[in-house]
Amino acid sequence: MQRLLMRRALAASALAAAALAAGCGSGSSSSQSAGGGESGDCKAPKMTLVVNSNLGDGGFFDQAHRGFTETAEALELCEQTIETGPQPTKWAPALNDAAAGPYDVVFAGTFQMKEVLEQAAMQHPDKEFVLFDVAHDADACGGCRNIYSLTLRYRESGFLAGVVAALVTSSETPRANPEKVVGFVGGQEIPVIREYHDGFVAGAKAADPEVRVISAYAGSFTDPVKGKQLAAAMVGRGVDVLFTAAGATDKGVFEAAAENDAWAIGNSPAQARDQPDVAGKPAVLTAASSDLEKPIALAVRNAAAGTLALGTVGSYGIKEGAIEIFDSPTYERTVPADVRKRAAEYQTRIADGELDVDG
Repeated sequence: MQRLLMRRALAASALAAAALAAGCGSGSSSSQSAGGGESGDCKAPKMTLVVNSNLGDGGFFDQAHRGFTETAEALELCEQTIETGPQPTKWAPALNDAAAGPYDVVFAGTFQMKEVLEQAAMQHPDKEFVLFDVAHDADACGGCRNIYSLTLRYRESGFLAGVVAALVTSSETPRANPEKVVGFVGGQEIPVIREYHDGFVAGAKAADPEVRVISAYAGSFTDPVKGKQLAAAMVGRGVDVLFTAAGATDKGVFEAAAENDAWAIGNSPAQARDQPDVAGKPAVLTAASSDLEKPIALAVRNAAAGTLALGTVGSYGIKEGAIEIFDSPTYERTVPADVRKRAAEYQTRIADGELDVDG
């Protein structure tokens, strides 16, 4: 505990002196914890982000990495990102190595890492841990007094996507067909993705009770081929707008949408902003963004200042600016103004507490 308090004091001093300049982090690593800043020119506390996959998905992990790295570099903190790859057998060893390594604060996320991180937190009470995308179980880890969890209210994101999909399918938007049918493609049927799905169905029905929703799960977050097959089959059944929450599997959904004259709705700004063209045309209409970047960045700043709310769970949604309909150029150019206005009204009502989408 004395070591932790001393480190927090040093971190607070470092934060006060930090300028908005590039730090000493060396970016991402595919395996070992070789922490950036070994030259000694960066500031405490040392932080690491363990990615139980690979970067480059354009969504979930890239958001976390961007919020983590850019904030740590701006504060001139020692930081390192560790990519484990998609093989589950490598996840626990990578996190345990990071917890036992030179890092003071360890970030990791997804439900697959929850128990591993809880165990690491018990074994290393002098370290701090940030668990994102899932809440820790205090009963499973002796109170988890050195863990801060942050979660996103994915039901809100799904709800916004459902509203947009229902309004677009009944509008004069190009590629919208006469059928009132929209689709959802999820990665694995786990609680987080079910939140997306249930919110999507609720949002679509709220915007237009006559809209029908077709849903499917790829069983994987790393199978774009399966995503493309599922999406193409849905389009064959009348779907003209597809919402996807499936990690790297999203890419296949985007391809199927464009190739079959339908639209996809992504789950991160990058997917709508930096989207690939398929057959010379855009695939992603917009994104019902669940952006991890902001809450991760806030956690980095709080950890650096020694003010991380350890032992608690933070919840982020529309009200906190972590979830929104992304006004991409394609969305603004393609969707009629009255449709975009109606969708924005739903977002405002949720933020103001006027509309409860929790069930």
